[in-house]
Amino acid sequence: MKKWIRILTALALAVALTACAAEGEDPSTAASVAASAAAEASVTESGLEEKKNGEAGDEKAGDEAESVDASENGQPANTRMFALGKPFPDFTMETKDGTFTLSEALEGKEAMLINFWATWCGYCTYEFPYIEEAYEKYDGKFGVVALSVDPADTPGLIEKYRADQGLTFPMGQDESGLYGLLGERGVPVSVFIDRFGNVIYKQVGAFMEEEQLNALLEFMMSEEYTETTILK
Repeated sequence: MKKWIRILTALALAVALTACAAEGEDPSTAASVAASAAAEASVTESGLEEKKNGEAGDEKAGDEAESVDASENGQPANTRMFALGKPFPDFTMETKDGTFTLSEALEGKEAMLINFWATWCGYCTYEFPYIEEAYEKYDGKFGVVALSVDPADTPGLIEKYRADQGLTFPMGQDESGLYGLLGERGVPVSVFIDRFGNVIYKQVGAFMEEEQLNALLEFMMSEEYTETTILK
């Protein structure tokens, strides 16, 4: 029970800090808000929309990702659904390192993260070092794939971003329109899949502290995790 409360507290901190960042509040305010959220030890979902600056300077701020029809690529919408406690739709994409297929990547993993992002997203850039560190720390047990929701993020641009940021996990475009299944309007959004192949948690907004991500992964990889447990 103590461990469960610790995980809920860490996730509550993530939500509180993310909300403060999204509202533009002073950092000192974030601490008190986070403390209040942690005291209640409950996890709530908080949207985070990152504005994109146009190169010409007079373009509209892209504060939401483009919606994608779930019936894309000839796949009926009712066979491509997102739901907590259920498997995430399988997909394949090409990366610089080769072909990535979710079902194959899940083999032998105790936790899997599908991160939806964009090269212009500041909060995405903020949390990627935490994700990269966890990816290296739990080598072989924790899988990561990052899918850009912006069609303007070409394979070349994504690879340059990946190299500039020192990231080693697979990154590519969301060519299958999976982001459209989540019902969200901003990035980053992270979907966590457990060792049984089921989605257990959707993080809306960035991880503002490394400990928040680690607490979640430790829970998913622990011996106590014997069945799919949904976190909301």
